[in-house]
Amino acid sequence: MNIQYEHLYEHFYHLNKNKNMQENQSQTFRLFLLMKDGIEHPVAEILRKIYSDDPSKARISARIKDLKSLGYEIKSRKISNSMWTYKMTTQNPVWNH
Repeated sequence: MNIQYEHLYEHFYHLNKNKNMQENQSQTFRLFLLMKDGIEHPVAEILRKIYSDDPSKARISARIKDLKSLGYEIKSRKISNSMWTYKMTTQNPVWNH
């Protein structure tokens, strides 16, 4: 595992023992793994790949905010009245280890 990813894994899985917090962190880590390719991902794809086990728990904007708080830049683009895409544009955020 890449050192950067190891740090993210530790951040998302070991900081908090609270089950709900761990679930949110796991979703954020999975979202990071999906978006690290730097291409646009429609909300429907994110729902399918990140929340396939329980779409009712989807809080995409909260997980995007989690990534932004870690220093990742994520752009959103409206493609129709109710359809959006998200794209990670920063691969190497600035953070304190």
